[in-house]
Amino acid sequence: MAGLKKGIIGIGIIGIIWLQAGCAQMVVPGTVAGAGELYRYSIGNMAKRTFVGDMKQTVDAAKSALEKMGIELVETSSKDAETILYAETPEMEITLQLQPVTSTTTHVSIDTKKGQWAKDKATANEILSQIGQILENETASRKRFSRVYVKNECGRPIQVAIYYLVGPEGSQVWGARGWFFITPGTRKQIAETDNRYVYLYAESSSGKKFRWTGGEFQIFKGKPHGFFKIDMGQKLIDFTQTLTCD
Repeated sequence: MAGLKKGIIGIGIIGIIWLQAGCAQMVVPGTVAGAGELYRYSIGNMAKRTFVGDMKQTVDAAKSALEKMGIELVETSSKDAETILYAETPEMEITLQLQPVTSTTTHVSIDTKKGQWAKDKATANEILSQIGQILENETASRKRFSRVYVKNECGRPIQVAIYYLVGPEGSQVWGARGWFFITPGTRKQIAETDNRYVYLYAESSSGKKFRWTGGEFQIFKGKPHGFFKIDMGQKLIDFTQTLTCD
């Protein structure tokens, strides 16, 4: 009996040393999916992601994500630059740690605990996904126009004209603007618009003439020019048209 007790004590000491050494994983018997089933529990098993958004935007997005998923926010605390959100469901406890990386980016770590050992990383990942979607939607709603760029990969200088919808909302008119001179290998912004369609005309400004034309003829600089149509899509995103001499 004394030998058995010593053996048990020895195993316990080894287990404590093993945990304190920072070993990342334990295997514990499962009690949900049937006898003998094993679940893996990682001590450092937290879902993490860095978002483009300042602290306030990301904290607000995190709270909105919890509300959207039906998760109750229990408490919010702040220490130095860090904000911690404590939340829960009937089955788990959730901790969100938010720390600024820069003035426009924020790191979020989420720990979800189900009972003493189990963690639900799938839920943590879904919270991160919802935070990202909310921040993306907010960015899109703030952006009311697309920036139009032209990149010159022709190897010689080019000049570009654009025909597009210009003016303040409610009093917009179609108009042609140019010339925009673009040197080889560079990209230049030539317009901002909230319309998905723009028309471009371009030509090389020196050496052998190259032209980029289409069937939309407009009077520009006193002469008709054939503009080609570009569909930038329904989302208001920055768009780059690359011109080559191929």
